[in-house]
Amino acid sequence: MAMRRSISVATAIAGLVALVTLSGVEEGRAESLILEGKARVEDNATLEIWGQRIRLQDIVVPDPASAEGRAGKRYLEGLISAVTVRCVVPAPIYRAAVPGRCFAGSVDIGESLVVTGHARQREQTSQHQD
Repeated sequence: MAMRRSISVATAIAGLVALVTLSGVEEGRAESLILEGKARVEDNATLEIWGQRIRLQDIVVPDPASAEGRAGKRYLEGLISAVTVRCVVPAPIYRAAVPGRCFAGSVDIGESLVVTGHARQREQTSQHQD
C-alpha cells in the first residue's frame, strides 16, 4: 500500500510540473505562466487551478452575492465542468489572485461570459498623454 501511495504522489508531482509551463522566456525571466488542469469556480470571475486563484481579466461582473452574480457562477461551473482549463497569467506570481486569460477547451471563458450577458467588457483606458 505504501508503495502505491508514493507512486501516486510522484505521478501527481510530475503532472504538476508538466502542466505549469513557462512561456515567453527572455533574458532569463519568464513573462507569463500557463496553468492547466481541472479548475474550481470560486465566484463569477475567479477560478482556481493547482491552488492558484486566477481572476478573469478584462471583464467586469456583477456582485458575486447578487442574483446575477450567482447566475454567472452557475454558468461558469457548467462551462468548465467537463474540460481542462488553461490560463495564461503574468509571471512571477506575487498575489493570491492573479489576472489571467483562461480557456475551457478552445472557448475564451471571459469572452463567453460577456457574450452570454454574465459580464461586460472592461473599458480600456489609454495611459498615453499627448
